[in-house]
Amino acid sequence: MGDSGFSQLNTGDDKWAEIGTLLKFDQTEFIDYDQWGTPGMRTNGWVYYPDTCITADCKLVVFLHGGAGFGVDMLSGYYGLAQTAAANNMVLLMPQGDVGSPTNCWDGSFPGYTGNDNWSHDGVQVKAIKNMIQRMK
Repeated sequence: MGDSGFSQLNTGDDKWAEIGTLLKFDQTEFIDYDQWGTPGMRTNGWVYYPDTCITADCKLVVFLHGGAGFGVDMLSGYYGLAQTAAANNMVLLMPQGDVGSPTNCWDGSFPGYTGNDNWSHDGVQVKAIKNMIQRMK
């Protein structure tokens, strides 16, 4: 197995907000509403990238948060995601689930909510996230 590039991480940078960008984006364009009436995803997701990623190749991390929603404070709080991303040239893609409101969990917490193929390549959430990743290439 090859090196993922995550074995040696730099210490997080507390100036992540000054040296990067946090964007809210419309997730609905990545969801096939013709196939799924209730995709179990919120309207908006988030992406954070350090400014260095504008001109350099960076690693992509897809962060699927647990239930109880996502707050921007998760980026810099206990998890330190933004600090780690800023110090290690990582783009954070943070799609937002919405299964079992108000907990905002992914279909894995409520299996079958979006269909029987929820964890297959044909599952609505999996397809949407795959489309998001493709857009970022």
